[in-house]
Amino acid sequence: MNLQIILKILFIYLTFTLSFCIGQTIVHQDIFKGGVTGDGYNPGFSGASGNFNVFIEPGSTIRSAYLFSTAYNSPPPKKIIFNGFEIYLSTNNSINNIVMLNFSTANDDKTETIITDVKQYINSSQNTYSFTPPIQISPQIGGGYADFYLYITYDNPSLPALNTIVFSNYFDITPLLLYNLTNFNPINLSKPVGLAIGAGSFCSSSYDGSNIKVNNNILGLLGGIEYNSPINCSGVSGSFYYVNETLYGLGNDTPTNTMSDSDALADISSYINNPLNINILFDYQGVASRSNPVFQLFLTYVSTCDPFDVIVTPDTTTCFNSPLQLHAIGGSRYEWQPATGLSCADCPDPIVSTDSSRFYTVRIWNNDTCSVVRSVKVNVNELPSFSSVQFTASECGESTGTLIAKSNQPVQFSIDGSVPKTSGVFNQLSSGFHTVSIIDSNGCSRDSVIFIPEIISVNALFVANPPNGGAPLAVQFTNQSTNASNYEWFVDGVSQGPSFSNYLFDSTGVYTTTLIAWQNNPTCADTFTVHIHVYDSLMVEVPNVFTPNQDGNNDFFGITTNIPVFIDFQIFNRWGNIIVSGQNIASQTGVSFTPLWNGEDATDGTYFYQITVRSQIVEQNLEVKADGFVHLVK
Repeated sequence: MNLQIILKILFIYLTFTLSFCIGQTIVHQDIFKGGVTGDGYNPGFSGASGNFNVFIEPGSTIRSAYLFSTAYNSPPPKKIIFNGFEIYLSTNNSINNIVMLNFSTANDDKTETIITDVKQYINSSQNTYSFTPPIQISPQIGGGYADFYLYITYDNPSLPALNTIVFSNYFDITPLLLYNLTNFNPINLSKPVGLAIGAGSFCSSSYDGSNIKVNNNILGLLGGIEYNSPINCSGVSGSFYYVNETLYGLGNDTPTNTMSDSDALADISSYINNPLNINILFDYQGVASRSNPVFQLFLTYVSTCDPFDVIVTPDTTTCFNSPLQLHAIGGSRYEWQPATGLSCADCPDPIVSTDSSRFYTVRIWNNDTCSVVRSVKVNVNELPSFSSVQFTASECGESTGTLIAKSNQPVQFSIDGSVPKTSGVFNQLSSGFHTVSIIDSNGCSRDSVIFIPEIISVNALFVANPPNGGAPLAVQFTNQSTNASNYEWFVDGVSQGPSFSNYLFDSTGVYTTTLIAWQNNPTCADTFTVHIHVYDSLMVEVPNVFTPNQDGNNDFFGITTNIPVFIDFQIFNRWGNIIVSGQNIASQTGVSFTPLWNGEDATDGTYFYQITVRSQIVEQNLEVKADGFVHLVK
């Protein structure tokens, strides 16, 4: 078997599998007395003006009117002129059907369908509508909008009822496209069933066309230039109207049971066996890597269902992630799609909360299991944002704090639920948490919780002199506090009253002395604490006689202390000459007597001494000086 045939069979299998899983989705279905009409216009990206040509039965009133367009590669909003009115196309009105299509090996474009409600611009007595597309370069440079189709339904109580459906594509474009159409109301096969196509880039039936089949019945080969198009490769679009149970063609489209070239309209009633299911296949004739995109299928027929009235929430706007109540009235059963962001998908009044604009449809069944489909576009506005928030602290016990909020957007400001105002300056704020809000013109708001700190101007301070020493220790306290008029002193948690200048610490230990100072409000007090260290007193004993006769008793001159010390000493003879001295002599740990002089080279007599004794622990700040005489007796 030829490799190309094998690849095509494999491609057909994969495409069939994908198509049956996704297919086309109904974005609008209606049953009413009246008629429907539509026409396409595709100037590509040329910017050329043109017309939509439709037919509205005289004496009718407009029921709905939509302009379908295709956005390529996420273009920014752009202006069109429709029937003399300026309208801005925007991907905010996308039905969320992002699909990929391939025009050549070099291009792979992302597309989505835009639906614009143009009912207010339609006149029931007018059948031609002028159109000027936006100025664009190409879909690859800045994106763009193309493939336009005007779809109008109208009420006329003198006419019989009809069923209208709009299917929109929801899967990537491939050379073989199989659409399995289901979930529509039963078809009366004794009446015409109109199928019109909204497509793009069907350049020519000779080298770039697509065969179309309905339930495996060949309708013909599509491709060519539309009657009202200014460019080649404009694609094909079925121009028609259906009224009084009759299908009519407009432009170069005919209501026969075939399609060919740019005639994209057919009566397919003779090809339908199951009035609840239709398979439509597009088979691309050119190179396999390219494709012809089909964007909408418009199906119109007489149904066995009767009209019934419903009311659905119109297109609306909400704020980012803000709950919004949707409504549908007039049915016995409901189904919302997609279920994303909905509180329920099978109730009449779901609550939606979403972070991006989204297109929802609701299928509404009556008691006879017939249904209509309505769409609701929920546009989501971004929340306003702060550019800066500055604040100053509040004095303790007062409300002197300030807050200044700014935004680069036109907003109003509110704090703690106050009435919004244009200024973001708030004064006389107490310390603590405050909620500042900004609200834009859409009513969307953003909150920010700000903490206003508290400042205490009182400064409690005192000096303890001395801060440490041996017991008993007398300490003088000097209050150096500022911005205070009230005081309370504590020693180890015991109040000493408002006035406190001295204290005698008569035993060893660490004593916590605290001063609390305030101005008028005791809750706005400042505290200052000093730890007083009290040690044992330094006790020194100096002998007045010693006998260096080596009998092991009183052989040395020295001193006895109660704690380890450093000793500086000098010993003089009667003429004032230093005969022995020493500095920083350390007493031995655990030994109370420290020998200083053995007197071996001295004669009996009286000698004079000067001794300075310091605690080895510097922090104790203990020192004793002794002057006197000692008798040396051998």
